[in-house]
Amino acid sequence: LKDGKSSYKDYLHSVRVEYAKKDLEKTDKPIGELALDNGFPSSKAFSSLFKRQYGMLPNEYRKMNMEHVKKETFQ
Repeated sequence: LKDGKSSYKDYLHSVRVEYAKKDLEKTDKPIGELALDNGFPSSKAFSSLFKRQYGMLPNEYRKMNMEHVKKETFQ
């Protein structure tokens, strides 16, 4: 939509992944639950789209983000 080449479905997936990413940062809910909460049919579908958008799996992102938060907390 922004570049005229994205379909509505791609845009919707992008928005859902972004909201799920925020949930990964702010909650400790299981990935499967986050996937369903954000409109994905399964954790596999969510993980695939997340990796396409961010270059890593949701659990990898969560782990990286938690390590970053710990470092900030203890400095």
